[in-house]
Parts: sequence; C-alpha cells; structure tokens
Amino acid sequence: MFAISAHTNWINTAQFSPDTRLIASGSEDNTVKMWDVTTKANICVFHDHNQGVKSVKFHPDGTCIATGSADKIIKIFDIRSQKPI
Repeated sequence: MFAISAHTNWINTAQFSPDTRLIASGSEDNTVKMWDVTTKANICVFHDHNQGVKSVKFHPDGTCIATGSADKIIKIFDIRSQKPI
C-alpha cells in the first residue's frame, strides 16, 4: 500500500511514470509532488502554479511531466533537472 500525505489540500490527480518507479501527484495546494514508489519518499516539489493542479501526465520516455491547473496554464517540467522547460 502507498499513501500520499504530504500535500496540504486535496489531491486532484496522480499518475505513475512509464517505468512505474515514480508517481506524480497534483493538488489543490497548487503543487505537483514526485514520489519514489520503492522508498515512498517525496523526491521533488514543483511550486509553479497559482491555483490547484488538475492534471499531470508523464512524457512516454519518463523524462518530463506536463501539468494543467485551474490557473489555465499548462507547464512542462524536466524531472532530471527539476525545473520548468
């Protein structure tokens, strides 16, 4: 079992990476958090949205995620550098 409890508001979306080693979760706390499935550790947090994150989607090669928010902005993040593209 895996529980995500580090968000401070409702989780709206979550998705496994293509290799199933990571989970990305988007929340009403305006953040996207990345989790290591094996260690259950929160490995990074993206704070770039101004409203709740409604969707997250991994690129098929697992190197990036796209996020959509109620702020009507789509962002793309490089997982390796942990920065927006």
